[in-house]
Amino acid sequence: MRHHDPVVIGAGSGNAVVDDSFANLDVAIVEERWFGGTCLN
Repeated sequence: MRHHDPVVIGAGSGNAVVDDSFANLDVAIVEERWFGGTCLN
């Protein structure tokens, strides 16, 4: 089983929270389709 420190579900504008302060962590972003978007909900 793989291990990640934080896991972000969805890659719309919400993935903007992953910045340089996460550089020392193993971050996984789970997205079904495309990265990006404008929805803030």
